[in-house]
Amino acid sequence: MSSSECEIEQDNEDSKEACNHAKHGDFDAVFKILRKKPYLINFIPEGRGWAILHHAVWHNFRSVVVRLLNIPNCDFLVKTHPFPEGHNKQIDSLTPRELAEYLLGDRDEIINILKGFERNVWEQRFSQKIKFFVTAQEGEEIVKPILPLFADALMEYKVTLVGATNCPKTHMMALLQQIFGLEDHDWTKVCEQIHNSLYGVDRGTAKMFGNSYTETQFFENIVRFFTGPNYKLVNDAMSRSFNKEKPTPAEDLSIALYGLVLDSVLMCWDALDVVQSPTHRGVPERLDLEEGAQIMFTDFLTASMCRVTGKSFVGLDGTLLKFDNTAGTPYRPKSITKFSSSTEDKECVYPIGAEFKVTRVDDSHSYRIVHLELLPKKD
Repeated sequence: MSSSECEIEQDNEDSKEACNHAKHGDFDAVFKILRKKPYLINFIPEGRGWAILHHAVWHNFRSVVVRLLNIPNCDFLVKTHPFPEGHNKQIDSLTPRELAEYLLGDRDEIINILKGFERNVWEQRFSQKIKFFVTAQEGEEIVKPILPLFADALMEYKVTLVGATNCPKTHMMALLQQIFGLEDHDWTKVCEQIHNSLYGVDRGTAKMFGNSYTETQFFENIVRFFTGPNYKLVNDAMSRSFNKEKPTPAEDLSIALYGLVLDSVLMCWDALDVVQSPTHRGVPERLDLEEGAQIMFTDFLTASMCRVTGKSFVGLDGTLLKFDNTAGTPYRPKSITKFSSSTEDKECVYPIGAEFKVTRVDDSHSYRIVHLELLPKKD
């Protein structure tokens, strides 16, 4: 047995031990294991149904739930696995908060803690500074910006390798054939590559790809990975500017493949609803944009179909971006609400390279409203 196989086998044993301690309420023993291997926090061993956070909710241990949530790679969206025949099917596929709501029994405080944590993640997602290039002003020709490495490579793949109308499976396999020389048109090969590339970044969350038993589950997990705290890692990798003096971070290289596949799913997977209605994104700073300017976002831009949600992140003198998505283009946003921790916020995501034209700038409020229309692509 190789050293890597031995390491995986030991991880499996340690995860079983941690979950067993959690089941019986011995969280001192759980944290002893997690101090050495924090990436095991989300792992559900074979034949078991719950992650460690589910057990903490079951025992109604408020302080333990808080402590677990403070571990950086804790997945608050991790879902219970189906139990063996004869068990209560109503507790299959539940997040920790959903489990707490099902169990009730004086768990209101834990429910509020989990809701507050989810809300904080949501605020971090929407209040961060957005990254874009101004590609043209009114009357100028569009010039190709000097995009970050991954964004540029991804856009070139979309233009030259496969069309946006291809199914995700064909699209992703074509990408991987070019990158890794894979010949077998099998989604499981893609899943394995994603798992391996993300394992060094966040082993716990990467485990979800090991639990993709169908092609649909794989596509769902691709989107779900982005709805948690890891979205910042993804967008940082896609937007980071590189130069000869600064080598590419290894973490970015690990995330690059995931970024390519996420973009394919957003562009091609018909299970994601296309959003044609206006979307909104609030940012706390006042953006200096002129009417007629054309801008291109360099990462996976998130927005909300709910104006109130977008407005809530503007602050006193920030900017509310209002997007018109009526143009017929594969770059229209896709709704990921069903995978989000906060469904009432109606989240959607634009693929890399979405380009907009500023149609109006409204300064009649204390904050600025910038109206943008999504431009059709000529690729």
